Amino acid sequence: MGAYISVDIDGEQFRLSPHEMPGEIEWRIDFIHWLVARTACQLLAQPRDERIAALVALERDLIRKTNLHPIEAQVVAEGALLTLGDIDEEKTWLAKPDELQLDVDVKREGDVLLSRYRSLIRQYGRRKGPESAGMNPDARPTDWNWSQFLDW
Repeated sequence: MGAYISVDIDGEQFRLSPHEMPGEIEWRIDFIHWLVARTACQLLAQPRDERIAALVALERDLIRKTNLHPIEAQVVAEGALLTLGDIDEEKTWLAKPDELQLDVDVKREGDVLLSRYRSLIRQYGRRKGPESAGMNPDARPTDWNWSQFLDW
């Protein structure tokens, strides 16, 4: 059912199977948790009366830019709203959004996630080179660069 995809990491091409790599499910769960925190940070930067409209746009972007299933995107959106309920907003309004410790933590966790994903690909993906084109002349993988999903 799935299709092979091609991923570029630092200029090196890897071909991935449509099946999960060992550790990929755990990574994806952490990725969704990270998306909840990232979405909460993005909402926190919005005035309260604009948050619902921003959340609708962010949910749409989650589907379009990260290829989340609509149900996953809805879970992320609902999780972000719950996260906002746990944050002491009185303290956060005193700082600029890019100075918030939460935002700093989320950026750092995103870098760790990207590094984990790259390690998975390097360990389990097949390097693509001229020799692989000869072995699989009919393969036309969709080129995805997962790092773009962490920068939305």
